[in-house]
Amino acid sequence: MLHRPHRDQPDTTLDIDHMLVGALEGVEHAVRDYLADLSASSLDALEHSLEEVDGLAAASDQWAHTLASLGGWGFVNREAAIGQTSSTPVIDHEGSSLFQLQVTLVHAAKAVVQQPSPEAVEALRGAWARVRDIDQQAE
Repeated sequence: MLHRPHRDQPDTTLDIDHMLVGALEGVEHAVRDYLADLSASSLDALEHSLEEVDGLAAASDQWAHTLASLGGWGFVNREAAIGQTSSTPVIDHEGSSLFQLQVTLVHAAKAVVQQPSPEAVEALRGAWARVRDIDQQAE
């Protein structure tokens, strides 16, 4: 689901690295597909999408750590975006409500992947419904 500029004021606008936005949208797609078909293959696809988000988060943490270590050399940390992995990121602007709901969706999806249960699936359905609602409000 592609995100259009949101009219979800009074949200703050967050700068988020484009690759992370794409990975979060990938999780949304995988959740949608998993909830439509609770199969092993859709669970594997969901797990793969979560691994992509985790990989980007780790790369961003490593990049930020590298910049912090350069502080002693007079280099100023200019992290401009959530999930940034380079000094020249492509930045998307997202509402903070959407981003928070996507983070909640990722946590709920991880719970399903790590310990599938009816309760975890229902929590995932709830998180998915909230993300869908904010997307529909933006249209």
